[in-house]
Amino acid sequence: MEEKRTAEELLEDLLQGDAGDNALRLLADRIQDDNQLGRRVRDELEFSEMLRQALKSEAVITAESVDALVESASLETNELIDRVCDGKPTAFECDRLAKHLWENPKAIGQLKQRLAADEWTSQAISEARGEAAFVEALETRMWAETRQDSFVDDFAARLDQEIAIQDGDENVVPFPWGATIAKMAAVAAVFAFGAFMLAEQVSQKIGNEPVASLVKASDNVRWKGNLAPDANGGVQSGQYELSSGVIALKFPSGGELTVEGPAAFRVDEDGSAFVYHGVALARANTPDNAINLQARGINVLEQAPLIGIDARSEFSTNAFVLSGDGGICMNDGATCRSLFEFEAVKADYTRDKLVDIPYNPRAFSKTWELLSGVETNLGDVRIELPGTEPTRAPGEGEVRVFVENDSFQPAGGLEVDLLPAGQFAAVGSNSGKAIETKGELRSYLLQVGPSNDKSVEASLTFEHEVVGVIFSSDRLESSDQSVGSSMRDLGGDFSRVRGLDYGSDELLLSDDGRTLNLRLQSGGQQLDQVRVLVAVR
Repeated sequence: MEEKRTAEELLEDLLQGDAGDNALRLLADRIQDDNQLGRRVRDELEFSEMLRQALKSEAVITAESVDALVESASLETNELIDRVCDGKPTAFECDRLAKHLWENPKAIGQLKQRLAADEWTSQAISEARGEAAFVEALETRMWAETRQDSFVDDFAARLDQEIAIQDGDENVVPFPWGATIAKMAAVAAVFAFGAFMLAEQVSQKIGNEPVASLVKASDNVRWKGNLAPDANGGVQSGQYELSSGVIALKFPSGGELTVEGPAAFRVDEDGSAFVYHGVALARANTPDNAINLQARGINVLEQAPLIGIDARSEFSTNAFVLSGDGGICMNDGATCRSLFEFEAVKADYTRDKLVDIPYNPRAFSKTWELLSGVETNLGDVRIELPGTEPTRAPGEGEVRVFVENDSFQPAGGLEVDLLPAGQFAAVGSNSGKAIETKGELRSYLLQVGPSNDKSVEASLTFEHEVVGVIFSSDRLESSDQSVGSSMRDLGGDFSRVRGLDYGSDELLLSDDGRTLNLRLQSGGQQLDQVRVLVAVR
């Protein structure tokens, strides 16, 4: 009978996975009466878990691997944080740290401060970054304070993904905590880069057929060197240098790439792009039209829908995911990791490793304006970066444009306000209409701050045709869920008066359905919002 079995026998069945329900209940009862037995069970389970981790990561359990696991189990929290910051923790150590963070939320700040301090210190000692690093640190802090902190969620999600990868899917991006290769000195990296650039210029061959098209450019674009887009915007394979301005390229696959000068980059016949220097932002509407994007020290293994590359530093390259999820590797392929939305990582050449850095996408402000699908024709208009949340930010009469949902298909009919094209329409009582579409839509939210004593006039031209405008408060609220908006209540009676229901405000949609004009009268003391829906495909 089970009751006559010794605690040693019950524990052996538990560890071998042979314990039945009755045996488990009996063992639990004995643990309640025997604290020493409870400690023994805990220690045995912890050791079994260490062996399980070893089996996942190594084909053969050696004495050295067991010793390493025992040593990991004895590490204090500070030592675990040191291992994470050095980029050398094992999966078991990550598991222990994640568990500790869940149980001790105050420890999150300790880890985040250490990561940020390592990053900002490395920037501060770099002659190329010096004073700029201090300003960037302040911007990053201000940016972080406007967002909800999900540090532990991201850490735990990454751990879960690593476990799933180890269980068998070899095609998924590996977890970052792998072994790194020998470190390369910074001076050697700089000289190697210069030699490679020279070799590229010497061996460059220009094809006859364009591999991409120049679709947009700012007024101050200046090209350097012998290679530039042709008169029709055709971009042939080769290396380009942009002295100033911002340009947008579209590849036959449908992928888009925007680059801000000063920059040096290469496009190839296979539709790939390499960023040597500068700031670039790549968009892939579907996995099929993603650009094979690379940069100094970085290879984008799984491109997110919107990913940015900041390669302005001599000693590192930063990657930011502004939308969706993706994955990157260092160019040697030995160190890889996945990137989640609103997450950033730095490829540090001097230490030959990938380092988590705070998410601060300000570097992509100009490149994002060309990809957002909105052109400003008149007025005080600001295109907000992905991840920015609508708030009561200062800016009297400023029109802030948020891309709420880059691509979606509404479930069922979606009701919008009636706005005849070609004539100014005063807001107020509106019968509305339902739009039915089988294609994909994009949703923009325009938010106008209190205008006080001045009127607001603005004109925005959209890249795609406007199929619906929502400016009444009730329809704004009822459409939030349909468009996938993360809009939150800003306090007071905001949900009741967030639209343009009252006063003599006017809207005008152009005859071609691409330009929306706003004329808002002075005296408003609250935020006003207008939702614009365009047909992407």
